[in-house]
Amino acid sequence: MPNEDFYTSMLDLEECEICKYYGTDEEVVIPSCVDGLFVTEIAKEAFFGNKSIKKVVIPDSVFIIRYCAFRGCTSLKEVYLTDTINIIESEAFGYVDNVKIHFPDKPIDIAPNALTKKAYRLNRTIKGNGEYLGSILWKVRNKKIKKFVVPKECKYIEADVFYDCGNLETIEFEDGCDAYFNWFSDEPLYYHIGNLKEIKTGDHFNRKLGLQILEYAIEYDKPTMVLEKFTNVIHQRVFDSLIKESREKNRVGILSILIELYHRRFGGFKNNNFEI
Repeated sequence: MPNEDFYTSMLDLEECEICKYYGTDEEVVIPSCVDGLFVTEIAKEAFFGNKSIKKVVIPDSVFIIRYCAFRGCTSLKEVYLTDTINIIESEAFGYVDNVKIHFPDKPIDIAPNALTKKAYRLNRTIKGNGEYLGSILWKVRNKKIKKFVVPKECKYIEADVFYDCGNLETIEFEDGCDAYFNWFSDEPLYYHIGNLKEIKTGDHFNRKLGLQILEYAIEYDKPTMVLEKFTNVIHQRVFDSLIKESREKNRVGILSILIELYHRRFGGFKNNNFEI
């Protein structure tokens, strides 16, 4: 396949990106090097709307597939990725329902809308009681489960992943897991899991997850979930708003603990509006 089919742009003295594909081949093997420069990115809309391509092989020089790179490639059936891929941005495979993606055995940061819902279902891989696509936890199938452990390889969790898991009592994040919940739908974060009693994490966790746990604790008045390590990752301005929210919702149990932790960390309020 001639390099003339690809329009590239230099990123630095050693790297370039594929900006546009002009060929009409059904099978495309993207070159790892063009004009002496390593191809490290598939740029925004590089293959946008191509109706010919059915199979694409991404070389081991590429680490990111940008926004809408393969959007609208409706004939695309297979994509082969290597271990170097780290990021797949939003709409990268938008409007491509029947593509089978061969993922490497490693976590990949995949935007929640990088693929269509049909493509997610086609590409899911079963692991334990959950379904995984790359690094996204997509569904939990076991409706009777009481405890679910999120493995450290997981990076993102779909918002309604535990939909209707009415017996779930504990969600535990493995130590070193940096996952958090994607706002993937309009459903509540922990929809239909009213028996949830605790969320456990290791000492290192995503700041967004800490905030989400606090928000859930306020919404459902779960004071046992408010631990000092979660509030320690929240800035004072955000802490103020959480206390205000818990007071407005009359969450007395959670409010008293938040105020205690606030005093311990910041030494009191600038005003008395948040006191019980």
